[in-house]
Amino acid sequence: MAIFTNRNSSPQNPAPAEGAADKGRAQAGLVPSAEDLRRRARHRLIGSAVLVVAAVILFPLIFDSEPRTVSPTIPIVMDDRIDTVPTGSPAARVDVQKSLADNEEIVADAGNAQAGEIAASGDSARDAEAARVAERDAAAEKEAEARRKAEEERAARQAEDERKAADKKAQERRLAEQKAAEKRAADRKAAEEKAAAARLAEQKAAEERAVEQRAAREAEAEKQRALAEQKAREAEQRKLAEQKAKEAEQRKLAEQKAREDAQKTAEKPAVTYDFPEKGRFVVQVGAFVEEARVAETRRKLSAAGINNFTQKVKIGGKEVTRVRMGPFTSRKEMERVAAKVKALGLPVSMYSY
Repeated sequence: MAIFTNRNSSPQNPAPAEGAADKGRAQAGLVPSAEDLRRRARHRLIGSAVLVVAAVILFPLIFDSEPRTVSPTIPIVMDDRIDTVPTGSPAARVDVQKSLADNEEIVADAGNAQAGEIAASGDSARDAEAARVAERDAAAEKEAEARRKAEEERAARQAEDERKAADKKAQERRLAEQKAAEKRAADRKAAEEKAAAARLAEQKAAEERAVEQRAAREAEAEKQRALAEQKAREAEQRKLAEQKAKEAEQRKLAEQKAREDAQKTAEKPAVTYDFPEKGRFVVQVGAFVEEARVAETRRKLSAAGINNFTQKVKIGGKEVTRVRMGPFTSRKEMERVAAKVKALGLPVSMYSY
């Protein structure tokens, strides 16, 4: 029968599709579904019912201690041609009646009547024994039917309990798998968030390091620029100081020479100029080879409010610069300016042309 089919059948006798499906699920590591569990419980219930029916039928036959009574055999007396049976039995009555003619009848004697009564009492005992056996068989059948129903109910309850337990276990397993999946998803999400936070922190740290490095480079560049500017200012200050010192030295030399020239002029007898009252006149302070003396002389004149100009000429093969005031249109104006120049300690020469 299909109930006792071997699930591990050979390729010549392949197992049912549901067995192959169960085996495939088992090999894949999957848990059988509730439908598979119900089908297996139903198969077990049918097998149990078949075993119970077989036990009910076979056990009384094997373990019955009292043998069944069999009706005694009807004695048959053999004659030459005719078989006779005891008088009073139904078979005897039928055969005798059939053998009589229409005008014949049977006359029973006392012996035959007594034999008929004995046969009737034997038949009653046999009928009672058969009734008792039938009653006992009916009781045995009822008891077997009750046991079968009880076994079926117990097997059904057991199958239902197993199904419920399997469903509960499957549900618990599904819940556990769902919780495990949720936990794995949560762990994976937490790991991704942690990795993202670590990447952001690393990126932020890299940006901060880049900002710090850029700030350090800018600070170093600013420091170098400040040092360069400071060095340039110091160099310029030194240059200005040297230039000022040189100009001071030149002024000092020019003033000394002017004093010497003024002293020489003062020691010389006063030169009188015979200039007309009107004409074109100029006042000359001096002719210098050094540009510094030219600049110093002009600075003094400009500081005193005296307009002046320069004129380059060659004297003795050298290029000299004359510092002059004018031209003036009257001798009186020329003499006034010459007096102001002399008051500054500068030499004065007057010319008319």
